[in-house]
Amino acid sequence: MPAEPNSPRLDNSALTVYALAERVESMLVTAADQLQGCDLDGLKRLDEAGRQAQRLRLAIEIDCLGLIAAQKPHGSQLRSAVAMIEVASDLEQMAGQARRIARADYLVLDRGLASGLDGLHRLSVQVQTLLHQAMEADAQRDEAAAQALLARARQLELLGQAAHREMWILIQHRPRHRGQAIHLARSANQLRLAARRVASICKWTMFAIRGEADGTYRI
Repeated sequence: MPAEPNSPRLDNSALTVYALAERVESMLVTAADQLQGCDLDGLKRLDEAGRQAQRLRLAIEIDCLGLIAAQKPHGSQLRSAVAMIEVASDLEQMAGQARRIARADYLVLDRGLASGLDGLHRLSVQVQTLLHQAMEADAQRDEAAAQALLARARQLELLGQAAHREMWILIQHRPRHRGQAIHLARSANQLRLAARRVASICKWTMFAIRGEADGTYRI
């Protein structure tokens, strides 16, 4: 059976979701850059971008819920509307995580743990790239790509978890850098959570395509 065509209202909501995703990608890149140096102006820009992300998420939710209430869609249209609400929520959470990564870096003034900073910068770029690919898979309704990206997101989450543990080990062995290591550990944890959000987006893409949801990987 061919997929039901989306309504113009649903298509507009989808465009807003992709605009939100682009904003979050930009925030992750900025956060990665700020892991290499403190920038108060950049922190303020991230705060404003985060507020804009929140407004976009709210607009998506209102529009999709309004569509459900007014038009009572079913089948693929209903799944798409529900998935868009959930994806927008995941993206808003990622925007907050990007802001917290940058805030942690604002407190990291000593470069005694430069290797840790470099590793977290690379991980942040990887999460941003994966988010971009996940949104492309969503736009193309490519279930195979979403499935593959889900596995990669889980791997990145494990990398973030390992980086978090590494920072806490350094706290014990290098007390002089305890303050910095604590903040880097927090950044690593935010990246772990961001990778989990990308995994969630992939799962909602698969739900929108085939109508099955597995909630075991939700936060």
